[in-house]
Amino acid sequence: MGAVVTPRSLSQLVGRWIAELRWDDVPEVVRKACLEGVFQSVAGGVAGFAMPETKIALEMARRDGEKGPSTIFGDGLKVPTATAIFVNAAMFCSLEQQEMHVASGSHPYQVIVPVALVLAERMESTGKDFLTAILAGTEAMLALAIVGLETAPEWGMETSQAGAVYGAIGAAASAAKLMKLDTESTAWALSHAANLASGLAECLWAGTAEYHWALANASRVGYLAAQLASFRAEAAPTTFEGRAGFYHRFSELSEKELGRIDFAGRVSDRLGHVWETPEHIYKRYPVHFNNLAFVDAAKTLRERHRIAPERITAIRITINRWCELCDGANLGPYHGREATRGATAFGVATMLARGHYSLDDAYDHDAADINALVRKTVIDTFADPARSRDWRSLRLEVDAGTTYVYDGAIEGVPDYRLPMAELRAIADDALSRVLGKSQTKDVLDALEALESCSDVREMIARLIPRKARA
Repeated sequence: MGAVVTPRSLSQLVGRWIAELRWDDVPEVVRKACLEGVFQSVAGGVAGFAMPETKIALEMARRDGEKGPSTIFGDGLKVPTATAIFVNAAMFCSLEQQEMHVASGSHPYQVIVPVALVLAERMESTGKDFLTAILAGTEAMLALAIVGLETAPEWGMETSQAGAVYGAIGAAASAAKLMKLDTESTAWALSHAANLASGLAECLWAGTAEYHWALANASRVGYLAAQLASFRAEAAPTTFEGRAGFYHRFSELSEKELGRIDFAGRVSDRLGHVWETPEHIYKRYPVHFNNLAFVDAAKTLRERHRIAPERITAIRITINRWCELCDGANLGPYHGREATRGATAFGVATMLARGHYSLDDAYDHDAADINALVRKTVIDTFADPARSRDWRSLRLEVDAGTTYVYDGAIEGVPDYRLPMAELRAIADDALSRVLGKSQTKDVLDALEALESCSDVREMIARLIPRKARA
């Protein structure tokens, strides 16, 4: 007999919402945003096939030598499902040009989409079923994350990776939906994922690559959690809100403090009422999201005042605590792309020196023209008692003592909820490096038509280079 689930159990509440979610009942603006997110995630994800993290994960799979029913995208190798999920998820988070959900500090799609794609292949899912599963996982993950961060704002910034910890839960929710688990089993899947979730933030401080493996593992954990639940493996109904549960461990709240918070009520108020999917932003540049506005500010000042890089005598950047936690204050020397993507000075210097910031630029970590400007840079971190994620300013001093300033509080920050046309241009540039122009067009056309797709395997087949299929 299964464990008794109380009416106020958070996992049961979320599990019921996931099991009952129907695509046609979702507001059109949310469905459109979900399709855009999947479009960018799949195109940008497979574009990461040539990245170092993908090569490591793929070589691990080859060395194991195990065959299975699931496909590694960009290659075509058939391996066990859990292996395919891990390799594909490592691929999807390697390009550093994925989506971002700012309020939760996470990247839901890069954890959830690889799981859903691999399972959709096995289950011969329709495009609508595939999209519904991704939407279910994304909204469940973000509701749980936002409530958690509202309860303890410093958690997720100081010590843990929200994308990995909450991502495992989102991946489990998506897998459970695709596997058509009932409410009770879906609740167990969520609880198993919360119990198995992990992901430390030390790599963000150190500029190392564990982030990619943490997110890839979160995808695999989500699948494992749903698999356990499908075999009726029970999990504690109070895994999230209990005295020794998820929120207690990761928020460090006392049992008494936990007892005063209606987690189930807060999450219930969000699910299906406050849709977070349309709030995702997208990256024009392969940098940490908090550096996007600084790179664009450098572009604006460079073009507005026609500033030649050799005229710049000093650069002063004011960042917030959130940016600092993601290695924003790093002034080099840089040992590779893991360091440059978080370093605000590197992104600003690259744009000022070259007028663009591409994936190739991100790897040019020891370039003389960029580092000459980095050496002229000073980073200030402003007092941020509210842990605000707003940024402050970029100040350039040029010859003859002239100073140019871009102040985000005055001029504003660009809206990075990019339109489909711009997402397609970014995806085309990145994915063409792996699949070539002709096949990339086929993939992007198939992704745009995903909602009416009768079998997702038709789209997945396009993710393998033609020469590999031959």
